[in-house]
Amino acid sequence: MSRNSIPFGYTAFGGVILVKLNAKISFEQGDQLKKKYPNIRHWDNGRFGTAIEGFIQRGQTESFIRDFSAMRLDAKIERLMEQKAALLDSFFIAENGANLDLL
Repeated sequence: MSRNSIPFGYTAFGGVILVKLNAKISFEQGDQLKKKYPNIRHWDNGRFGTAIEGFIQRGQTESFIRDFSAMRLDAKIERLMEQKAALLDSFFIAENGANLDLL
């Protein structure tokens, strides 16, 4: 079975589950997945986020999905916090810029 013939998602193959995913998680979060699931590898996939491929044992499937979902949620929260900080910074700069013009 070649790498390109494996569909995205989770595929049962023999006694293992093949994993092939693209996710918007940080590289550090990918490292955490690799530490807990040593048969998983990851790399930067450009605008698609992080590519995750490998295999997990059948008994680890629920745990992997739970860990992966939590990491995706953490990454989304982190991106939203960064957007919020940028928005608040832009308001702060706009207010201070308006006040400086009046002086």
